[in-house]
Amino acid sequence: MSCSPAFPPSESVPSLVVVVDDDIDPRDPVTVEWAIATRFQADQDLLVIPRQAGAPLDPSTPAPRLGAIMGIDATRPYGKGVSRSCHGTGRR
Repeated sequence: MSCSPAFPPSESVPSLVVVVDDDIDPRDPVTVEWAIATRFQADQDLLVIPRQAGAPLDPSTPAPRLGAIMGIDATRPYGKGVSRSCHGTGRR
């Protein structure tokens, strides 16, 4: 797995980043949501980076161009397979 910046340094950075394995299509919101629902544990897989450059017009930030970035690790646990039997079907 590799990660590269989605935005050039001169642009504003996203406030949310989701990391998925190669079996998940990052352009398909249904499969990304499935990966979050089945592979993400908030107490272990959540990263918040405070005081980062943000969008200048974001009304939720404490100061202009200053916000936080949230990262979600929706990858399979290392060394463990995850069943894909209900992947994308909406059924359990």
